[in-house]
Amino acid sequence: MAMLAASWVDPVATRLWALKLLDRVGVPTADARLLVDGLIQASLCGMDGHGLFFLPVYVKRLELGLIAKRGALRIVQEGPGFALLDGGNLLGHVSAYRAMETAIAKARQAGVGVVGLRNGNHSGIMARYTLLAAEAGCIGIATANTPPLMAPWGGFLPFFGTNPLSIAVPAGEEPPLVLDMATSTVARSKILLADQRGERIPLDWALDASGRPTDDPRAALDGTMAPMSGHKGFGLAVMIDALSGLFSGAASGQEVGDIFRYDDGPQNVGHFFQAIDLDRVGEGGEFRRRVDGLIRQVRSVPTAPGVDRIRLPGDVERETAEVRRAQGIPLTRDVLEALQGLGARYHVPWPSASPGDSAR
Repeated sequence: MAMLAASWVDPVATRLWALKLLDRVGVPTADARLLVDGLIQASLCGMDGHGLFFLPVYVKRLELGLIAKRGALRIVQEGPGFALLDGGNLLGHVSAYRAMETAIAKARQAGVGVVGLRNGNHSGIMARYTLLAAEAGCIGIATANTPPLMAPWGGFLPFFGTNPLSIAVPAGEEPPLVLDMATSTVARSKILLADQRGERIPLDWALDASGRPTDDPRAALDGTMAPMSGHKGFGLAVMIDALSGLFSGAASGQEVGDIFRYDDGPQNVGHFFQAIDLDRVGEGGEFRRRVDGLIRQVRSVPTAPGVDRIRLPGDVERETAEVRRAQGIPLTRDVLEALQGLGARYHVPWPSASPGDSAR
C-alpha cells in the first residue's frame, strides 16, 4: 500500500527538532536520544507505524505521568547468564535498549544472556534491539507483548496482543539477517495509518466487532486484528506472551495497558531478550562464513515471473532506509500536523526546509 505523504522531512533536522522538544518536555538527554534514534530508525526503514507517528503519543503519556520521565532500571534477580529487570515505567525505548545491553553483557560472560523486562512500555520496532546484538557479534532475539488487540483463534473479542518477534543473525561480509514481525497479519499501526489516509485495507487484516472480515479500517479498529496464518499466528502470540509477560512478571493477555488510552494507568509491557555470543558459543568466524554462504545461495535461486530478485529478511528495510536517507522521511498530513502542533506548544519551531523536499 503506497504511502500518501503530505511532506518528506529531513531525518537529520527532524532528529535535532525532536531532541530539543523532549528536552523541553523534561526527558534526560541520554534517554531522549534513545527514543528519538529509535523513532528515526523505524521511519527510515519504512516501519512508519512505529516511527515519528508515535512521538505525540509518548509526549502525552509523559505529560500525564503515565510514563516516568526519569529513573533507572532495577535488578529483580540475576545470575551469570540471566537477569530479571524492572523497567521503572520509563520510556519503552530506553528500558528495552538497556535490557538488551544487559543481555549482551551477560552473553559476554556466560556465552548466552537472557533478560526478562517487566514494568516496560511500548518500545517501537524489535529489530532495533536484535540489531544491537548483531552489531556486538551476537545472535539477538527479542519479543514483547502488547495490549489486547487480537482474538484467540476461533473467537472475536480481543485477548492477546499482536506480540512481535525479532531475530537478528550476524553474517561476515554480507549484512545481517533480520526478522521483525507481528503475530497478527499486520501491525495495528498500519490500520491506524490507513484510517488516517481514508484508505481501505485488505480483508485478511482484521475482523469487525461481530467477528467478520472487514476492509474498513475504522471497523477494524473497533474490532480485532487477525492472526497471521490463522491458528499458527495465534499459537505464536500465546508463547510470546508467556515469554514476555509471564516470565518477566509483567502484565499478560488482557492485563497489558493500551498506549492509546490515557485513563488506564501504566502499560506494564513485558519483554524478553536473548543474546548468544558467537565468539564464546561455537565457532564465530566459521558461523559467519556459513551465513554468508546461505545468503548467497538463497539469492542465486531463480526468480518467479515478475520478481526482480530474491530478498531476505532485512533487505527491504535496508533498501528503504537508503532511499529515505537521501529523499527524506514521508509523513502523512495528520502525522505532520500533530508533530507541528506539538512543536508549537513547546515553542520548538518545525524545521522550515529539508533536503528531502529539494531531493524530490
